[in-house]
Amino acid sequence: MAFFAGISGDVILTNDVETYTMHVQEWTANDEASEIDTTHKSSNGYGKLITGRRQATGSFTALWDSDIITQPPQLRSGSCVYLALQATNCENSLCNFQVPNAVITSVAYTHSLDGALGYVCNWKSDGPYTVLNECSETGHCDNLCGDAFF
Repeated sequence: MAFFAGISGDVILTNDVETYTMHVQEWTANDEASEIDTTHKSSNGYGKLITGRRQATGSFTALWDSDIITQPPQLRSGSCVYLALQATNCENSLCNFQVPNAVITSVAYTHSLDGALGYVCNWKSDGPYTVLNECSETGHCDNLCGDAFF
């Protein structure tokens, strides 16, 4: 039996100046669709539904590496970022999310006396997002660009 491990996963944040690849301990992404009940007399006692709006939600836990980012990332509740979540490397691409407008809904900062400064962010998509299963020749997910501010 083969399986994919999350050890090579990345979270990439983009603002108007730089792109950061975060040292991520874990991330989640949920591809959700609401349901609209359309059950009626002609459905013969069976439930009927159609899908409504789609939205992506998730979270990530990351560490601040001052060698990569000299200042702590400006992650604040309510800020909008371009978010790319990569599950594995391109040879084993399993599930990559690109969220051009991800709204950070909450940030929890962690500080340990014997560890690194970290944070846990929850996010929701604001508009369209993409679930990719293919990567470009460069090893990066296609369309990894955009403007976001944080």
